[in-house]
Amino acid sequence: MYSSKKVSVVTITQNSAKFIETAYKSFAYQDYQNAEWLIVDNHSTDGTLDLLLQYQSKDSRLKVYPFLEPQQPEVLFNTALKEAQGKFIAFLEPENVWVKDKISKQIGFAMRYKTSLCHTSYAFIDNLCAVLPVGCCKIEPNINLVNYHKKAEICLSTLMLNSADIRKYLPIKPKDNDPDILMYFMQKGLSSQGLDEVLSLCRLQYGPPTPPDHEPRLEKLSAKIRAKKKKVPNALRFDAYKANNIAHIELQSSEFIDRSVYLSMNELKNFNL
Repeated sequence: MYSSKKVSVVTITQNSAKFIETAYKSFAYQDYQNAEWLIVDNHSTDGTLDLLLQYQSKDSRLKVYPFLEPQQPEVLFNTALKEAQGKFIAFLEPENVWVKDKISKQIGFAMRYKTSLCHTSYAFIDNLCAVLPVGCCKIEPNINLVNYHKKAEICLSTLMLNSADIRKYLPIKPKDNDPDILMYFMQKGLSSQGLDEVLSLCRLQYGPPTPPDHEPRLEKLSAKIRAKKKKVPNALRFDAYKANNIAHIELQSSEFIDRSVYLSMNELKNFNL
């Protein structure tokens, strides 16, 4: 029933040559095939565009939109959203990947609950797509402008939009310039419903120093694991916890990551384009 609904996958690239192949594999091996992949390249200088054009020549579902000069985020998003033909729009950041049934499960969730926006839980991977034992994001069932960034951090690669519901808010205007597209739609009064299942995997991102409450939060997680009489993983001492896309979110233990996620990552690594 869901397969008749086309999905537009949007990716913004800028010097993403290192990881763009795994992003393409992540799109190509999906069990949901009624999809297109729109890639907007923001003046890459590392060979990203050459790779994208190579992929496009072999796969008619890919559409590449290159910019010869750097553009602001709203220009990049508007370009992709204007061209998107799908009933639903999903976002895939070039450094991140999806499990094999990410689209099919999320579109089923979106249609079942008639959501304008929806997001999923996510875990973390290393550069070789191995799942890191640092846990997964604990998501809220509903995220709006009030609790966004307070209770949960939504990874863009988990987000899916209902195209019909967001069209009236387009194009994104320069005064609304914010690389956080979810925040933009929440400012318009929309909220995002959460699917509490790991369907996306994020690579670690490092930035400014972690907040002062970082260590107490790790100790709290450690205490929860000890309370269940489980061995506290060495991962709690990993430098990975200093990554800025981990330090600011509430984590659940890795036991919440389904075995199918690990199987998907193995399949992704061995998938031939």
